[in-house]
Amino acid sequence: MIQSWRNIYVLATIAGRRIYRHHENHGNIRFMVVRDPLSRLVSHSKSSQRRVELHNMRDGWIKEAIINARGGKLDKKHDEMYRNELSRYLETANDELNSKVKISDDNPYLHPPYPLFTELINHVEARHSSGRGFDGHWFPAAKWCDICQHRFDFIIKLENEPWEMLYLLDELGLWHDREKILSKYNKSSDKQTNSTQLLLTYRNMLTEHQKTFLNKVYKDDIEYFDYPPF
Repeated sequence: MIQSWRNIYVLATIAGRRIYRHHENHGNIRFMVVRDPLSRLVSHSKSSQRRVELHNMRDGWIKEAIINARGGKLDKKHDEMYRNELSRYLETANDELNSKVKISDDNPYLHPPYPLFTELINHVEARHSSGRGFDGHWFPAAKWCDICQHRFDFIIKLENEPWEMLYLLDELGLWHDREKILSKYNKSSDKQTNSTQLLLTYRNMLTEHQKTFLNKVYKDDIEYFDYPPF
């Protein structure tokens, strides 16, 4: 999750007043918020299991990841039938019509009807290998907003909120508005996906090949922001 000087205006709006501060970045404060790459991937994997996410991303990465992971051994007839079932399921995933969608017991695309964590990683690698780039959910932070090109004043770790955010608010002269602002801060810092044991469980799901790929892709995030390797 990357944020820049524009978010300072958001913080000030929440506080109910504007802030003006001279700074070497042309009068702006620039900051970014980073998160452990593994935690980001786990969070994205878990969120993709929610019905609303399945529906919203029905034409995006979810369907592609499922089909690419499970469709290799199907004949043409069954593949087409199962894909249609998957499409109907995702189309109605967020409403009551979903319970009426026919699901074949042996349809691999719908058992389960969401990508597994390792299937998500394979999808990320496939997109990377094909040159299609990254989704914003898993784009390396250091590349998303080039930290070598932009002169950031602050880099905050999501895992350290609200403490590092409190420091930023103090630097911005918003200390007295901290309660109002922190009531709006990113709840991802409180999520179970940041727990050490949960991250270890997901890390152990990865193959050595996947770990090597992820360590290469997130090399800068791991080194620059002092996160553990996969």
